Amino acid sequence: MDLFITSGKVITSADELFYLKNQESDNMGVIISIIFPALLGIIIGLLTFNPVIAIGAIVSLIVITLFSNFINTIFIYIFTHLLKAEGGFFKTFNMISYASALDIFIIVAFALAQFRVVFLLFVILVGIWKAIIQIAAVNTVYDIGYVRSFLCYSGFLAIIAIIILGLI
Repeated sequence: MDLFITSGKVITSADELFYLKNQESDNMGVIISIIFPALLGIIIGLLTFNPVIAIGAIVSLIVITLFSNFINTIFIYIFTHLLKAEGGFFKTFNMISYASALDIFIIVAFALAQFRVVFLLFVILVGIWKAIIQIAAVNTVYDIGYVRSFLCYSGFLAIIAIIILGLI
């Protein structure tokens, strides 16, 4: 039950949840990043009526979610330490994993999959919302402000990509 209450708090008041979770040590974010992609994989399997695709979707979505959160955490950890901020790697990984609770909205988007524009808009909206929640998580863990949190989350990568594209 705590899983769904925590997931609801991610959607309604992420800053308050992150403040409370930053005070204690738990792994609920990692659990959320396993449960919700698994639910999404189950829905994909039910839509295809194929148990092999369902199992493949469940495993691949969990692996992709954990891997992308891990890669994000590595970059965030490096860039925050370049800014001389203090924070832990696992705590950052756990906090940004809470954003996986928003996968519930992608499940809703699959219900509207026959309307391709609506599906695409849902996916874009969830992606932006996840980024905002992960930026709030970085701000809570490192206490560096939202602008620096944004830079650590994606800004430095964007600057590096622009420089590389400018050199080409």
